[in-house]
Amino acid sequence: MDYFTYNTYAENIKAAEHFVSMAQEHSLGQRWNLVAAVAFSAFSIEAFINHVGKEQDDDWHEWDKIDRPNYEQKLKKLNVNLNGELKHHFAELFQLRDMIAHGRTISVSKKVRKPQNNLKCAMGNLSSEFESRTTLSKVNILVAEAKNVIAFINTETICLDKNKLWSIGNGSLRTS
Repeated sequence: MDYFTYNTYAENIKAAEHFVSMAQEHSLGQRWNLVAAVAFSAFSIEAFINHVGKEQDDDWHEWDKIDRPNYEQKLKKLNVNLNGELKHHFAELFQLRDMIAHGRTISVSKKVRKPQNNLKCAMGNLSSEFESRTTLSKVNILVAEAKNVIAFINTETICLDKNKLWSIGNGSLRTS
């Protein structure tokens, strides 16, 4: 029987990079590509944390399932201390991920001076908190920083070399 490893975190970051490139190339659907890029960046970090946890602790999955720790608790258990920009981007990604995963109906409003003349224009310029925090340039940075967070966690824990770290898997699995 053949066995191979499948690195979900690497697959997720490749998806995030794909969605960012699609958002850069096509204005049609750009918003949804940005949403997907943010979500997959956070998924990638979460998957890598779980990958490292399982590598370091055979009971990780059970602990995660029973205790339902948050991301900071998981990092603490791995003895990883993010600081500065890494901590900021980590927090931003997971706040945005939570907005996606635990979405709520929101009201967006804007004051219009002359509604009879400017209503259509005002409607086009409404944006939610999520939209204002996820511009194309900002999401591009967040995807890159997700990779930096993963690389930092890797350096502090299991120390995979760069090629193995970003490999989709070892074995016969191949992707373009």
